Formats: sequence, C-alpha cells, structure tokens
Amino acid sequence: MLIGALPQVGDRYDEQQLSGIEGRPPSLLNPPTGCRFRDRCPLAHDRCAEAPPFREVAEGHQVACWAVS
Repeated sequence: MLIGALPQVGDRYDEQQLSGIEGRPPSLLNPPTGCRFRDRCPLAHDRCAEAPPFREVAEGHQVACWAVS
C-alpha cells in the first residue's frame, strides 16, 4: 500500500491515479508497539502488536511483516 501511494517517476499526474491509505500515519514521537502500520493495514491482526521479524523476500530485499510467509 505504501508503494502504491507513491507517484512513478516520469508519469504525469493527469495520467495516473494515486491510491491513498486511509487513516493517519503513526506518531513519530510516540510510535505504537509492534508493526508501525498495523492501524492502517487491511492484513493486520492481533499478532501485529508484536514486532515482526525481518524476512528476505528477494536477494537483498527484506520486509518486516507477519503476513509475509
């Protein structure tokens, strides 16, 4: 969802519709425990209150998400 909310380099705004993410970004001064994006994520569940481990999804590319297997 975060990547889908970014404009693509070289695209014109009249040629592209950006997707938004509902809700507000987490506080940087008092961030929530666990996954910082859980309040805005459609895949969030109770375990997201715990910090997810980093997992390599491609060579040199890691994500920290309980939904990634």
